[in-house]
Amino acid sequence: MSLTQSKSRLPTIRIMPLCWLIPIAISAACILLTLVLSARTGTPLSDFYRDANAIAGHPPYFGFLEYVTSITMLMTGAIVLFTALTETAPSRETLRFGALLGLLTLALGADDLFMIHESVKSIHPILSEKLVYACYALTLFVMIVLYYRQMLKSAFIFLLVALGFLFLGALEDQFGKLFPERLEDFWELVGFIVWGTYAVITAVDIKRGVLDA
Repeated sequence: MSLTQSKSRLPTIRIMPLCWLIPIAISAACILLTLVLSARTGTPLSDFYRDANAIAGHPPYFGFLEYVTSITMLMTGAIVLFTALTETAPSRETLRFGALLGLLTLALGADDLFMIHESVKSIHPILSEKLVYACYALTLFVMIVLYYRQMLKSAFIFLLVALGFLFLGALEDQFGKLFPERLEDFWELVGFIVWGTYAVITAVDIKRGVLDA
């Protein structure tokens, strides 16, 4: 191995203990959370790992659209967050914008997968579905105020379209019977996919330095 190749590998070798710590910490946290939930709810441990459709005896395509939206948001959120954390060329404001967008996208994806907004009240009476929505709206507002320069240089029309569809879905969820039956889920499907598209485009723009103020 040449001296140049050896030097290029040195940073990775230095952080190798941290690289091992990450999967160990995540695995331990998931196992601990599973044990706590199993003890508090009396749910068998196997039910936390097995597919919900298999447990209920439903066909595997039940919840297909739910999985599509959740996976889309989680994947695209991870892409833009990873890009923001690993790039060095763009300005710090651009990287912070990308990181905040990535975290918000991941949060929305996790919420859609685990229906957090509908179950927070069981954690504490003061928590509610509207409070969760308010937190998302506040985060988006802060992102717009702090990083409006980067946002205006991004393909923000995708974000506006996504918010429009998600707003329609939220209206149907809160008030119901505004549209034909179950259109709420289709509004959210389109909204999340367009949002994910915006996140990926933003990640590409960060790498290209397009968003630098």
